Amino acid sequence: MYPFKTTQSYPRNQWYIAAFSHEVSRTPMERTLLDEPVVLYRTGAGAAVAVAGRCPHRRFPMVRAAVVGDALQCGYHGWTFDCSGACTRIPSQEQYVPAGFKLRTYPLVEKWQWLWIWMGDPTLADTSLIPDHAALHLENSAWQASIGGVEPLAGRFQLMNENVLDLTHVTFVHAATIGTSGIAAAPIEVEDRGRYLHSQRTVAEPNPTPFHTRVLGLDGPVERVLSTDFYPPAFLSSGSSFYEAGASGQPGGRLFGEFRVFHIATPETPVTSHYFWGFTRSFGQGDEELTEQLRAGWRLGVLEDIDAIEANERMIDRGPLQHDLSAQADAGPLRGRRMVEDMILAERGTELLSSALR
Repeated sequence: MYPFKTTQSYPRNQWYIAAFSHEVSRTPMERTLLDEPVVLYRTGAGAAVAVAGRCPHRRFPMVRAAVVGDALQCGYHGWTFDCSGACTRIPSQEQYVPAGFKLRTYPLVEKWQWLWIWMGDPTLADTSLIPDHAALHLENSAWQASIGGVEPLAGRFQLMNENVLDLTHVTFVHAATIGTSGIAAAPIEVEDRGRYLHSQRTVAEPNPTPFHTRVLGLDGPVERVLSTDFYPPAFLSSGSSFYEAGASGQPGGRLFGEFRVFHIATPETPVTSHYFWGFTRSFGQGDEELTEQLRAGWRLGVLEDIDAIEANERMIDRGPLQHDLSAQADAGPLRGRRMVEDMILAERGTELLSSALR
């Protein structure tokens, strides 16, 4: 499954973002995740629940179920399942509900404004694998974090990973919004930091973009440090720090401000994704007018990324080349690709071993 050397499209025993918190209410909503229909809703106490989107009786869509207390009552034959997935009522046989009659549920964790879901083996759902939200400046931070939005992406999730891991594209794809000419040629450093992959470059910008000049209050040339942190399989934190020209490596060098934009392409199918994005910043806390300016400005960049990735996907669909060519700037994307592929292969190895032992 391009660009992986495996037929499996994505690892399943990992945490993915299923929704923003505000999207999920007492009314069931459906979202296809990793090719599976999943229904999300909240209990009366406000806890978010994720269940399989098909009734195990006759495959009726559970998004059309009624919420009865904290349970879901299928809209076809009235079978009722509590929020643990156990069947509690079959109207046609009130006195007997077999203990094994269950609706699949998924581990779900709510942090900041994200709902993280585990689509694989629930016994392996380790919450310590969720990226540290404090380190991301989402929780317990002096920074201000904001929701961006969720966009449909007609492209496979790994294209987003590799797009953000190589910011060379900012010079070209984002030339009209957040890019400058020097970014593409700036030397890149890539570092494996264990849980995540870090990529960074520094560029002198004698003429910062009008967008950055406006929102940061810049008044001349700057030095811009661009970086991306990739938490496989599908979470990227990318952003910039703006320093007075020549000051980025100096102790106490003047820093105008920093921001991070989060890019998450959760697989919908092997070739489509849900693109969640958000942002956090070190400047202008409490300024809601600025927040809206930033959201509008970065959404333009998000739409430019979507356009590029969807064009890529359409060309992939027309048939593979014999091989891809790669350059030095592809060190980050290629290492990130191997990290995700290793997750897939590790799962395949475990499944094959389990099959052999049965």
